[in-house]
Amino acid sequence: MMKELDTVVLTADLPDHALIRGDLGTVALVHPGGGYEVEFMTLDGETLAVVSLFPNQVRPWLAVRSPRQGRSPDAGFGLTPSPCPLPRLVGDVSRRESDAES
Repeated sequence: MMKELDTVVLTADLPDHALIRGDLGTVALVHPGGGYEVEFMTLDGETLAVVSLFPNQVRPWLAVRSPRQGRSPDAGFGLTPSPCPLPRLVGDVSRRESDAES
């Protein structure tokens, strides 16, 4: 059961509201008989839509720390990470240069 101010994920497209599956929203109201009023906003805080939804149209958003922290943002969960070279440490570079000189 989700409660007011919980972040939720839309599980179905809502073309009448220009919302797609996966959009994040905030529960504004929990209806006593089941269902939710959910507000969807832009990153700037502008409201896109406030929609009445059935419980099967949203799911809780699980805020977990990603094991992919520090990787390319397009790596995503369950996707093959894009090649992202690791920064070289200054100590490593100088050792390589000194190895090349000898």
